[in-house]
Amino acid sequence: MSTACLVIIGILCVHVDYLGGSGASVRVGGAKGLGGTAVIESSEGWRVDYSIFTDVISTFYPVGAEHACVKDVCVDYHRKCKRDGEATTCTYVINFGRSIPFTVRADNDAALNLAMRNVAIYKTAATASDFPLAILDKDTNP
Repeated sequence: MSTACLVIIGILCVHVDYLGGSGASVRVGGAKGLGGTAVIESSEGWRVDYSIFTDVISTFYPVGAEHACVKDVCVDYHRKCKRDGEATTCTYVINFGRSIPFTVRADNDAALNLAMRNVAIYKTAATASDFPLAILDKDTNP
């Protein structure tokens, strides 16, 4: 996939074509100063919480991790999803030489599918590849 992002925050990308024709809106906010959580929120029932500007560096534990590749660029990850009624919360930990955690929350399956197709891991501009959450689709036991 080519990277064409409407919003890039840290390692997360929301695709430009996400808003095309859907009537949805995306709000980004939350982080101030040297710490905090960035929030990417859709009017279609999903949001991503991403801790940024932290001075805590965590090691990624590869045991039980999944491996996904796009155009010969790969990423290792852990994912754990939980359902609460119709809502789903998925917590991801991505290996970028250290652990990068974030959480996707969706009101229902349709909202979760939208988030999985339209939010991606932004590796680097040089790779011209990103990783839609839809391909990081296996739960793991970190």
